[in-house]
Amino acid sequence: MPGENDFDIYQGESGFVAVTNPVRRQILEALGEGEKELPDLVRITGKAKPTLSNLHMRELLQQDLIEELPHPTDSRRKVYRLKGRRIGASHIPLEQLRGAVKQYATPAPSAFTLALPSVVSVLASGGDASSPEALLRQGQALGEASAQAIPARSLREVVTAVAAFWEREDVARAGKLDLDQLELEVVLSDQWQGAQLEAVAHILSGFLQGVRKALLGSAGNVTCHLGAQRRARFTLAPA
Repeated sequence: MPGENDFDIYQGESGFVAVTNPVRRQILEALGEGEKELPDLVRITGKAKPTLSNLHMRELLQQDLIEELPHPTDSRRKVYRLKGRRIGASHIPLEQLRGAVKQYATPAPSAFTLALPSVVSVLASGGDASSPEALLRQGQALGEASAQAIPARSLREVVTAVAAFWEREDVARAGKLDLDQLELEVVLSDQWQGAQLEAVAHILSGFLQGVRKALLGSAGNVTCHLGAQRRARFTLAPA
């Protein structure tokens, strides 16, 4: 059975979902091997049929990670199929991860602890989007400081883990993900407007560089294209 302190990251049609519940992780893993009926999942998880149906299956259906289909020969039975795609996992304790993302330490002992969107807002308000170098440097420093909370051991994992991190912290909602091209498209949070969007895009480019440098030893290059409807596309240079 999967560890209770781990989580898996799945990509569905509406974005990324971190699945922390070990029973739901078991269900998704089983469905990844093929379609299953509810009695099959009862045997796999050891949970009662009402618990699975009314709690776990309902939640996974609402998250759009699985789908319920009619049985091909018996209308009284249902078949479940995996709809989302598993793209990553965390192997650090969940409570440690949750705590770490809030701890942006500064040299000043009395400094307030700020959530990631607040830090990005402060940097964006003090920078000039027409001179992105300073914003990139600040973003890189922030990415390096945050890397302890981002589980990744390869460039592909950096892309998926940072996408999930930004979504959890309400910085950006993940859209398209292309791991072969090391490309991530996100929709930036609506808390930023106008010229701030370009500044935030530079900061997040630097953030990706900082995470990559801290975890893999090299910052590399990140290109960013800011398009319509608050969409930003980031592409990491290969190793």
